Amino acid sequence: MEEYIIWRLIEENKNFLLSGGAGSGKTYTLVQVLRMISHTYPNKTIACITYTNTAVNEIKSRIDNKNLHVSTIHDFLWSCICNYQTELKETFKDLFQLEDFDIKEDIQYKEYTRLKEGIISHDEVLSLAEKMYSKYPKLVKILINSYPFIMVDEYQDTNKSVVDILLRHLNKKETDSRFVVGFFGDSMQSIYDGVGNLNEYIKDGLVTEVQKTDNRRNPQFVINLANKLRTDNLIQKASNDKLAPNIDKNTGYVKHGCAVFLYSSNPDLDNVRRYLITQSDFLWDEKKIKELHLTKKLIAGKAGFPTLYNIYSGDDEVYKVVHKLKKYFKNHSLKIDDNRNIDSLMQEYGKSANVDMSVNIKPISKMQWGTLENMYVNIDMLMDNKTIEEDEQNSTESTLSKLVDYILKIMQLIDMYQNNNVGDFLKKTEYKITTFLDKKRLSESMNSLSFNDVNIKIGDVISLCENLNLIKQSDGLIYEIQSNVYIYNLVCSVPFTELVKLYEYKERYSPYATQHGVKGAEFDYVLVNLDNGRWTNYNFKTLFKDGSSKESVISRTLNLFYVCCTRAKEGLAVFIHNPSETVIAEAQKMFGNENVINID
Repeated sequence: MEEYIIWRLIEENKNFLLSGGAGSGKTYTLVQVLRMISHTYPNKTIACITYTNTAVNEIKSRIDNKNLHVSTIHDFLWSCICNYQTELKETFKDLFQLEDFDIKEDIQYKEYTRLKEGIISHDEVLSLAEKMYSKYPKLVKILINSYPFIMVDEYQDTNKSVVDILLRHLNKKETDSRFVVGFFGDSMQSIYDGVGNLNEYIKDGLVTEVQKTDNRRNPQFVINLANKLRTDNLIQKASNDKLAPNIDKNTGYVKHGCAVFLYSSNPDLDNVRRYLITQSDFLWDEKKIKELHLTKKLIAGKAGFPTLYNIYSGDDEVYKVVHKLKKYFKNHSLKIDDNRNIDSLMQEYGKSANVDMSVNIKPISKMQWGTLENMYVNIDMLMDNKTIEEDEQNSTESTLSKLVDYILKIMQLIDMYQNNNVGDFLKKTEYKITTFLDKKRLSESMNSLSFNDVNIKIGDVISLCENLNLIKQSDGLIYEIQSNVYIYNLVCSVPFTELVKLYEYKERYSPYATQHGVKGAEFDYVLVNLDNGRWTNYNFKTLFKDGSSKESVISRTLNLFYVCCTRAKEGLAVFIHNPSETVIAEAQKMFGNENVINID
């Protein structure tokens, strides 16, 4: 058992890495190791660092140990440095070159960044912590004496600076007592901008690798495919555990499942779905199919909130005007009076800034530049990879716009009420029910909202929320609305039906998901759409010896493909539109000739 090999390394005071492929039960092993440490060293403090607060809560629920501190990476590092404000301020001034920063102010960690006010967010926490632990030996001693055991879950998504802190800056020579750092994860599932793998640290003798080769999730055909995709020496096999989900309870053997490569001259995924649902070789349950796409734009269109997508992707023409002007002013070092309105700025600078002068700027024509210059959107403010609860638990690391978060929480309350989840509704809402009239007013308001009524706008729902005092507006939300008045007005004009669809997507009720968003999840049937959209960071043809020759693109695409394929518990279908002969030939090597099918 891997945990006993790990235990020997712990007893030898050696750092370790547990490498396990998809569905191997890495979290189970992590919990077992934490239990062994807790039992053997009941008075020692353990830090367990995870990627999300959902994982934090899961681990806490499995282990009862007052000396176990489970938190996200950013929260852990902040807790370690926040009380050393003298060193923190000096590092802050040096790192961000803020010579005029008021040294009397304490540095604060919040959901947003305002460096001139000493307010940092999660990105700055990492850079500050690395700098401090490389600079102050005193802090190194304090940390390793405070936490003799530090375990890191999903290490591959951890920023390299964090790994450098744990393996290079926290030098064991600074202590005579036991100090062990453990990492749990899979380099093939590195799909964010994390460290990826620990090869350089293994080579330098700073960590010892232990492999976990079981697979408890995937059927045999998917395991076979996954092993072909791996670029390391980790080869998975079906688990021997008769209770594992991928073991057939009647025969006691691993399920065969299916892994097929489909192609067609027709790019319509609905056509592919029909094929998988109706063909006798498949007969997939349509309700259990998860359709995975790379681009959020395609997801938004299929899932039913294209207008919201266009707003937050920055495609709005008025938004483009403001940002072209802003870019021009910055490039030419022009200081613009905050009180000037956009009309006068367009007349003076519009042509020079290469702004489309035909755009109707009437919605913002009388707004002052000071109100408009901070207007900002990006698509991660609308679509992240977390549920509403996960965003709430991990608020300091959420990318969601405060406005999007607010309207989604309103939608959550509406959904709870209309589905008679009264207990959960009352826990979440600010609305007070003290009389029959309060109850009647709430009922009438909630029942007036139809999920299919295109005439109801998101602004109507916000007004209803304010009238009933369903949710209190946070200071952050008020600030964002003031800074993004135009965006706020655009969102308010969108049909309520799009908010319903966005909510379904967020809560994973939708049959569609982004390929990045399913990491850690599993589904009965998975349909992977190999369409890069306009992204240049990925090229699915590289998987089949075609397309980009850029090493970073090849590696990034392969890891994402591995993650997508290994979500399937029963069946996997990969679809590509109009592949070349090279792609088809390579797909036959990967999937087998009989599993590469033209569905025209």
